[in-house]
Amino acid sequence: MRILLVVFALLLALPPSAAATNLSDAASALAPGTFVELTGMNGLNNGAIFEPVGCAPGAGPDITEYANKAVWNPVSKRFQFAGISHVPCGGDNARAVYYDDASNTWGNLPQSGLMSGQNDPRHTYDQNSLDPTTGMHFVTNYNSITTFVLANNASSWSSTNRPGACCQVATSDTFFPTFSGGGRMFHWDASRGLWGYRPSDGNWTQYATVATFSSTCDAGAGRNCRAITGGESSPLSAYSTVCNCMLFGGGSIAGAPLYKMDTAGVITQMSLSGAPASFQVSNPGSSAGQGVSMAVDPVSGFLITISDTGAMKQFDPTAGSQGTWTNLPATVPAFFKTAGGAQDKLISAGIPDYGVILYVKISGSAGAAGSTRVYLYKHRPSQPGARPAAPFNVTTQ
Repeated sequence: MRILLVVFALLLALPPSAAATNLSDAASALAPGTFVELTGMNGLNNGAIFEPVGCAPGAGPDITEYANKAVWNPVSKRFQFAGISHVPCGGDNARAVYYDDASNTWGNLPQSGLMSGQNDPRHTYDQNSLDPTTGMHFVTNYNSITTFVLANNASSWSSTNRPGACCQVATSDTFFPTFSGGGRMFHWDASRGLWGYRPSDGNWTQYATVATFSSTCDAGAGRNCRAITGGESSPLSAYSTVCNCMLFGGGSIAGAPLYKMDTAGVITQMSLSGAPASFQVSNPGSSAGQGVSMAVDPVSGFLITISDTGAMKQFDPTAGSQGTWTNLPATVPAFFKTAGGAQDKLISAGIPDYGVILYVKISGSAGAAGSTRVYLYKHRPSQPGARPAAPFNVTTQ
């Protein structure tokens, strides 16, 4: 009887197992180094969910044009993306959407307060980020100092304005959860430097200026602010768990530097030996022929890139003093290389819950049959979950 009671007590102590979902089943069945298409989702409607809210259905543009980064919300278990179409269609270009893991359904995030009333050509490059602790979602407007903020389960977006002068049209946002003094959303602008926003008090601090455009940091800069070299259209910034650091830099100019910043704000230039020719987000399949998709693998913490040609690379920021680039043997889905015009699209986000990267690829007009597909890529085997230790000094009689 005592044995049964002990076993029962141990079972109660174990954390409840999460219910299997379409996403978790596909991820668990995926072999490392391979892709699989995720099908059977509700509400995707051949990508019509990505059409701008103010545009007529089937008008052609979608909010993933000239975009790279989506986010995973571990609080609500949702893949989220806020974007704005590059091609005007006579209405409001912006929209924010989600894919809900539990219900296997695509739906709309609040639109209120989000880049509203804009019908001129715009794009969202690498400008989505999310605080994994609170689920707070950030997206910076095109050619603007304004960042929009959506608290988890909020009904509308608020906004905050970065100090200093404006700005590149194409910028990048990343949330650095372990940064000294509290997590920050970092905004990287190749002409105006690197700025950090702390949600806890609403303060902005500058951590780097761009020597090409300014020899001194803007007013209100922090003591760690230093001059670095920028690159036109700077889409790349990403948090990596393997180095507990933020990678940022790159751009459409070949050879634009790549940097690493640690939790104390110390910035180190990284290696470009073996890197893609540029980090321009014109996405695989682009008629421009220069696109690169960038995402961080949630298991290894390595940066994963996919070029227009389908070539995959990884960057390990902990190898040596400047990191190492390596070619990957994975076979990229042929659909990634289909061209749909100069705005051809591929957005992605790492999903730590399941150890995969989720990609959404749109080729041609969203809403058309076969235009939109969702894929998962597993880079490394997921780490086994922790198991409870064996019971100590248990009476077995």
